[in-house]
Formats: sequence, structure tokens, C-alpha cells
Amino acid sequence: MNSQYTLGLDLGSSYVKAVVLDAAGQAAHCAACRTGYDFQQGIRSLLEGFEDLITATGVTGYGRYDRDAQIIKTEISCLAHASNTLGLGDCCLVDIGGQDCKVLHIVDGKAGQHKLNRRCAAGTGSYLEFLGFRLGLEHDEMDRLAKATTTCHPLNSYCTVFASTEILDCMRSKVPLPELIRGMYASIVERTREMSALSEPLYLSGGVIEHHPVLLEVFDQVLGLRAQAAPNPQFMAALGAALYAREVANA
Repeated sequence: MNSQYTLGLDLGSSYVKAVVLDAAGQAAHCAACRTGYDFQQGIRSLLEGFEDLITATGVTGYGRYDRDAQIIKTEISCLAHASNTLGLGDCCLVDIGGQDCKVLHIVDGKAGQHKLNRRCAAGTGSYLEFLGFRLGLEHDEMDRLAKATTTCHPLNSYCTVFASTEILDCMRSKVPLPELIRGMYASIVERTREMSALSEPLYLSGGVIEHHPVLLEVFDQVLGLRAQAAPNPQFMAALGAALYAREVANA
């Protein structure tokens, strides 16, 4: 087995993601697991069979300072690097993660203007996860229900806690479940629009678009913009970290 492997880790608040690149710069391994209590335990589970083959490691994400590595980078830098390597060109990239949302305007392979939402979990994966739990629905069921209608029931609250109360009112009022679910996705799109002006070409990355592809439809419906999923969207930041590690290994 080739021993020239470089590792990229995205230590997110919800998931740990790992991308291993071979000597040719191709992805030899991609894996993700729930973050849980201990980042290190998650990392070990993802790297079985590769632990002793890694020549350099790059780390990004919420827990990036909890892991020793040759290079530590912000998610903004890693997303831009991965976008450039994947050939997305000048574009607008919306990355929706478990606890935050980022809007990047990428020009000449670098992140120019960018905005981050970190004040609360509104418009993020945690928002969908919490409301899905309240309704007893897994992410694939939510995605399927939202695709069954084109009607978005308006939700006035972005706050996860207040939205839960609003959903109770919708349940009492017998709002059709597909319309309610699609309205949740629409509220994420509205929240993203408030962060920054969006434009085509528009790409979505992060775990939310990986598990809720209906968001592509809803971006078009709400904003009139054609959104595309970035390649392997949940692993974009980890790929960027792996690319930085490869540069260090080859220096």
C-alpha cells in the first residue's frame, strides 16, 4: 500500500469528517462520524487502516485546536482551497453546518467577501435536527416530505426554541406536514439571504445539503437562484485541509 498519504480533518460540532489523499492527490478515503464527547475517539474510528500511513495532517473546524497537526486552517480557507481545486471557479459558496452558516464569495480561487452566522443555531443543521426531533422525523423523511409539495408554510421565528413553539401551533391548526417541513427549509434560505447577497453560480456545501438535498429546490423557489451541490459537499472543508497538508508534505 502506498505510504504517501495526507490527511484532512474537519472537526465539526456535529460530525468529524476525514479525507485521506494518496500520492497523486486523489481521495483514497472519506468518512464521517458523530462528534460525540471525544474528538480523538471519533478520529481513531475514521482512520482505521491508515493511522501509520499519514505523512502530514491538516485540521479545520470547530475543534481544530484540539488536534496536533502540521497545519491548522480556518474553514473559510479550506472551503476556498477545495473549491478552487475542484474547479468551481468564481462563485458564491454557502456552507451550512451543524452550528453555523457561512457565505463565501470566491474570486480567483480565494475567499473574498465572506460572512459567518455564529450568534445562534438559526438557519443551521441544529435547527433542522431539533425540529425534526420534535416532529419525530429523520432527515431523509423530512427531505421526502418537503419534496411532496411546492407550498412553504411561513415560519416567523428563526430562533430554534421559538420555532418549536410555533410548530406546536401549526400542529394544532392542522397545517399539512409537507408544507410545514418545506417552510422550515424556506426559513433557512431566508436566513442565508439576510447574511449576504447571493448570486450565481451558487454552490451549497456542508452536511445539511448532503442530507437535505431538497434545499436546492427551495433556494430556487424562494430566491429564484439555481443552486448546485458542491462535489461531496459534507467533506469540502476536510478536503481543503487535506490539500494544505499535501502542500506541506511536498514542500
